[in-house]
Amino acid sequence: MTKQRFTPAYPAELRERGVRLFRENRADYASDSAAYKVIAPKLGCPPDRARLLGAA
Repeated sequence: MTKQRFTPAYPAELRERGVRLFRENRADYASDSAAYKVIAPKLGCPPDRARLLGAA
Protein backbone atom coordinates (compact mmCIF):
# COMPACT_ATOMS: atom_id res chain seq x y z
CA MET A 1 0.00 0.00 0.00
CA THR A 2 1.43 3.37 -0.96
CA LYS A 3 1.03 6.50 1.09
CA GLN A 4 -0.73 9.38 -0.53
CA ARG A 5 0.72 12.81 0.05
CA PHE A 6 -1.60 15.31 1.62
CA THR A 7 -1.98 18.43 -0.48
CA PRO A 8 -3.79 21.15 1.40
CA ALA A 9 -6.54 23.00 -0.39
CA TYR A 10 -5.98 26.72 -0.78
CA PRO A 11 -8.53 29.31 -1.82
CA ALA A 12 -8.44 30.01 -5.54
CA GLU A 13 -7.74 33.69 -4.89
CA LEU A 14 -4.61 32.87 -2.89
CA ARG A 15 -3.36 30.50 -5.58
CA GLU A 16 -3.99 33.07 -8.31
CA ARG A 17 -2.18 35.77 -6.34
CA GLY A 18 0.78 33.45 -5.67
CA VAL A 19 1.12 32.53 -9.32
CA ARG A 20 0.82 36.17 -10.41
CA LEU A 21 3.44 37.35 -7.89
CA PHE A 22 5.80 34.56 -8.89
CA ARG A 23 5.52 35.32 -12.61
CA GLU A 24 5.92 39.06 -12.07
CA ASN A 25 8.97 38.73 -9.82
CA ARG A 26 10.81 35.57 -10.94
CA ALA A 27 13.12 37.40 -13.40
CA ASP A 28 14.47 39.55 -10.55
CA TYR A 29 15.99 36.54 -8.72
CA ALA A 30 18.69 33.99 -9.47
CA SER A 31 16.48 30.99 -8.65
CA ASP A 32 12.91 29.92 -7.99
CA SER A 33 13.80 29.40 -4.32
CA ALA A 34 15.03 32.97 -3.97
CA ALA A 35 11.81 34.25 -5.52
CA TYR A 36 9.71 32.09 -3.16
CA LYS A 37 11.56 33.53 -0.15
CA VAL A 38 10.51 37.03 -1.16
CA ILE A 39 6.97 36.19 -2.27
CA ALA A 40 5.99 33.96 0.66
CA PRO A 41 5.75 36.72 3.30
CA LYS A 42 3.49 38.69 0.96
CA LEU A 43 1.17 35.66 0.90
CA GLY A 44 1.46 35.11 4.64
CA CYS A 45 3.13 31.72 4.43
CA PRO A 46 6.60 30.13 4.59
CA PRO A 47 8.52 29.64 1.31
CA ASP A 48 7.78 25.91 1.08
CA ARG A 49 4.05 26.67 1.24
CA ALA A 50 4.33 29.22 -1.55
CA ARG A 51 5.67 26.41 -3.72
CA LEU A 52 2.65 24.26 -2.79
CA LEU A 53 0.31 27.02 -3.86
CA GLY A 54 1.33 26.30 -7.40
CA ALA A 55 3.37 29.43 -7.73
CA ALA A 56 5.66 27.79 -10.25
